[in-house]
Amino acid sequence: MIQIQNKDCYFLPNLNKNGLSLYSVENLFENDFEIMVKFRVDWDSYTQDNPVGGVVSKNGRHMGIFTKRDWDGEKRINRIITKIWTENNGQEHLEELTFNVEDNLYECLLTHDFDSKTFTFKCNNEIKVYKYEGTICDYKNSWLWYGCSMGIGDEWNEYFYGTLYKSYISIKGGFKVFKSNFSKYTTYKVFDESYNGNHLIKYNEEYI
Repeated sequence: MIQIQNKDCYFLPNLNKNGLSLYSVENLFENDFEIMVKFRVDWDSYTQDNPVGGVVSKNGRHMGIFTKRDWDGEKRINRIITKIWTENNGQEHLEELTFNVEDNLYECLLTHDFDSKTFTFKCNNEIKVYKYEGTICDYKNSWLWYGCSMGIGDEWNEYFYGTLYKSYISIKGGFKVFKSNFSKYTTYKVFDESYNGNHLIKYNEEYI
C-alpha cells in the first residue's frame, strides 16, 4: 500500500518517450478496458474549496474514478464517482455515476464494453450501468494519473487524500497493462507488476 497526501501523485505519460513500455496508455479508452482500484479515503482532509479527488484519471475532460465530499450545513455527504465523457454529433456529454457512501474503504471496478457502448461501475457491492451514444472523447494526448485528476499546473488538480492498496488496468481480452499492490516502490516510481514497463512515476514539475 502507499499513502497519498500533501499533493502526492503519480502518472503514466500517453507515450513512453524512451520506448521502455510494452504498451502505452495512449489508446486506452478506444476499446474494451477495465480499471480496478482498492483504496481508503481520508475524508477529513477534503475541504469545501477542494472537495474532489482523482483516484485514477485521464486528464483534460477528467475521466476516471473520483472521490467527492459535499457539505449540507453540518452534514457531510461522501461520494464515489466515475466521470465519463462522450461525444455525439459534435456535442460533448458528461455522465457521472455516483455512489453515496458511509465508510472509507472501497474496491471499485470500471468496465467499458466497446461493442455494446456500455460502462459498468462497481463500488464494493453496488453496481451502476450506463449505455451511451457516439464515441468516448479523445484522450490520446492525455496522461494517466493516480492520486489526482491532473498534476500539471495549478487548476483542476483535484488531489486525492488516502491510501492506495492495489490496482490494475486491462484492455481487450483481459490483458493487464498495469498491475500493482503498491508495496514495491521507490522515491521516484511504483513498480508495474504486469511487467509491461508501465511503472508509475511520481510527479515533479522538473519532469515537464
